Amino acid sequence: RSFPGILGRTCDRPCEPACRRGRVEEANAQQPEPVAICRLKRVAADMKDDVSQRMPRPARKKNGRRVACIGAGPASLTVARDLAPLGYDVTVFDGEARAGGFIRTQIPRFRLPESVIDEETGYVFDLGVEFRPGQRVVIVDDFLANGRTAAALVEMAREAGAEVLGAGFIVEKRFNLNWSIEGTRSRTGKMLPPKLGLLAYVADAYLDGRSEDILLQPVSISFDQLHETAEYAAYARGGEKTPEGLSWLYHYIKAQGDRNFGKIYVRFPEAVSMREQLGPPDGAVATDPAVKRLALQKMAFEVAWRILRATPINANGLVSALLLTSRGLALTLDQLHHTLQDALDYLERKQIPMTNSALRLRTTEGVRAALDAMSGGHPVTAVESGRQPVWYIAPQDEHEAAFYRNSTIDAFLETAIVELAMAHAAKAESNPVEAFWSQVMRLRDLLKFEFYFADSASFREHIIEEMSWQANCEQQLAEGGEAIYAMLRAKRPIIAGAMLRPFLEAYELVADVLRGTPPDISEKDLTKRALGIGRQYVAQGRIRSNESVSALLFTTARQVVVDQKLLEPAPDLEERRTAFLAELRSILADLATVDSIGWIKFDLRELQRRKGKKAIEAE
Repeated sequence: RSFPGILGRTCDRPCEPACRRGRVEEANAQQPEPVAICRLKRVAADMKDDVSQRMPRPARKKNGRRVACIGAGPASLTVARDLAPLGYDVTVFDGEARAGGFIRTQIPRFRLPESVIDEETGYVFDLGVEFRPGQRVVIVDDFLANGRTAAALVEMAREAGAEVLGAGFIVEKRFNLNWSIEGTRSRTGKMLPPKLGLLAYVADAYLDGRSEDILLQPVSISFDQLHETAEYAAYARGGEKTPEGLSWLYHYIKAQGDRNFGKIYVRFPEAVSMREQLGPPDGAVATDPAVKRLALQKMAFEVAWRILRATPINANGLVSALLLTSRGLALTLDQLHHTLQDALDYLERKQIPMTNSALRLRTTEGVRAALDAMSGGHPVTAVESGRQPVWYIAPQDEHEAAFYRNSTIDAFLETAIVELAMAHAAKAESNPVEAFWSQVMRLRDLLKFEFYFADSASFREHIIEEMSWQANCEQQLAEGGEAIYAMLRAKRPIIAGAMLRPFLEAYELVADVLRGTPPDISEKDLTKRALGIGRQYVAQGRIRSNESVSALLFTTARQVVVDQKLLEPAPDLEERRTAFLAELRSILADLATVDSIGWIKFDLRELQRRKGKKAIEAE
């Protein structure tokens, strides 16, 4: 590392929760701990002797190549440190008087003394790197502002003998690249639609013949808990996004030591071949822009799909989902334990990956460990003053709990859709089978902006598989009515309410707000009105879930109404808006039917368990 003393004081240690030593040592200690790599770096940096003889040396002979590093932050200084010993003549420009960039200007001195920054940046300049302070470089901005293009800038640089490190060069040299598939952080807990971004440039390089094939290696990174969920919850309630300045950084770093946030899970599903997805470089994708864009989108979705399938379900997501369905009703440890078993059975049957914390939910001790990790309003509240402890999620914590619940939805999405379609088909006056499949595809269409779905043919196969787990499903579905309700009562788990209610209620709110509004209503105005009416409906009990009143969900709801062409002027606009609202309310009525069946099953299971306990006591 270039800056061990700086890292040892400021790094938030994301590698430590994932450290394998924390798992290897579990059998040997009550509180197994990872290697404290961050602290070790600081100790090594602070306690070192004279290391000047061990540092890299300036190049004995220059190679004649010059490099300019714009900005004297850690990235530029690391490049300078690596290139100078190789003979490059490196000059670092910065608008500030002293090197360090962000680490000097944004981190408080009590945490990172300037003497440490001066020492470790000084090692870089001792290699013969020239530093030009007080020189802010804006030549690129000036060049483009004068009407010239980026392509002209690249050509000018090449004429001057510079190597332009574009995507094509990087692909040709077989360097690795990092593509942030979501483009930003998801503030809802579920994976965002992929942003093409860098992928499009890499695909261009492949189609230009720079490489025979390029492998896209999906990486799944998930967490037991995150500090930022409270901030995300405030944003969902209509608050402003917190600026990421000095104060934000201080509180973020400080919060990392406040409590244990659990583990980080990293998974590497099978790589995606660009050649298999796009075909040969001289094929139709290279010559037809429309074909190319569609192929790129499909390839991006394939990467995202593999990430989702590899991401393990954790205990916090399952416990949050269960407690959110209780609508503030506190549950005992035994109630939580026996209710979670149906979901665990389903995940095992589907062979969906689970973390060790989720697997431990098979025991009451595992459930208690998950509850303890989330208690204190993170986001679970424990009441331990009575005969036995109980746990619930307070209304103000529902948005934070939803973040964890949302990380599990894709695993249960198809079975939740089956439940809603069955409730819909049970009401059909004729041909319940057709009604079932029509509603399945309609729900897929409505929810396509929220979740990832397989292609239509594969999705239909998945639904058939879900139905095959019910005895005599085809015959009972064809009979309709009570036969379908009997299937719902036998189904395990009943999960639609836990997974889909907030999204459908958010859609209903936006559809309700749209009535009587002009077609050109702005997104900001639509969200503001929906937040206001949503709070009213929660207070009146007209909406069951506080988390449905969310600026984040309203953003997607607006995409849905745009897709339904409900923001375009038309003679029948108001009529279609009213029909859409009625459709959503019908779906929510089906959801209420499914929920009621789930609660009846819960009550019957409770009654049976109490009878069993009394029988044991009588013996």
